Amino acid sequence: MARVTRRKLLKASGGMAGILAAGQAPAYAQTSTIHWLKWNDFVPAGDQILRQSMLAEGEKALGFKINMDDRPQ
Repeated sequence: MARVTRRKLLKASGGMAGILAAGQAPAYAQTSTIHWLKWNDFVPAGDQILRQSMLAEGEKALGFKINMDDRPQ
């Protein structure tokens, strides 16, 4: 089997020059969803505040959906 060096691989694939010549990124970002599994807090009001206000603010700031699943202790 012929040895393929990093230099040969980059030349064959076009490398950075190929990406720049195409004029667009090689992949587009997709929307993401995070599934967050957490235990219930000892103070139920803390879970309510987290679910009602903090998750919405986090989704807006980070740019993806957060699905929170509470598990009883």
